[in-house]
Amino acid sequence: MEPRAALTTALERLPGVLAAAFLDIGRSPRVYLATTGDADRDALRQTAVELLRDNGFHAAPDHIHIGAPPSRTIVGLAIPRVRLDALEVHRSENRVACEVRLRVEARRIAGTATEPDTPGGRARAAAIAALRAAEQIDPDLRIGLSGLRLMDLFGHPTVTVLVEATAGRSHAHLPGLALVERSDEEAAAIAVLNALRSWTV
Repeated sequence: MEPRAALTTALERLPGVLAAAFLDIGRSPRVYLATTGDADRDALRQTAVELLRDNGFHAAPDHIHIGAPPSRTIVGLAIPRVRLDALEVHRSENRVACEVRLRVEARRIAGTATEPDTPGGRARAAAIAALRAAEQIDPDLRIGLSGLRLMDLFGHPTVTVLVEATAGRSHAHLPGLALVERSDEEAAAIAVLNALRSWTV
């Protein structure tokens, strides 16, 4: 087997590596690794540098490029199972800090956000905190708050949100809605989760 092909095969056999590409360009070769989402990138980078050195190539650590394709199984299966576990709001100096804790089966994840201490600001803080927690479901999941509105819907106070979400090449704008039962903040966090549950990745 040609040495470069053999080296590529050896790289692809490393734990967590799905595919590898080796480019011998200039004084320092470059390596591109596609990995699973839970792969230890620092350990892989160091192992790749040592593997190249053992084969007569000297690659700088920053020339070992590591990325993970979107895990649609994780995103697609985990999002519907996310539940609001707890919500805490702390006010200080006209600012509100909100922490949202979510539960994904046995796993707990949390996010925080700070906004001005106004009804809309408190709801935004809860929504953004929920989004930051939910992003931890998958390393390739990126979500943000496009808009939030407190409104009366058929005589019921309601929070509506628009969430922008991406995972790999999948992109969507997701609307969510929740009735205010205990607080605007809780409804905002639930509206975010309702928006995400509508996404089919």
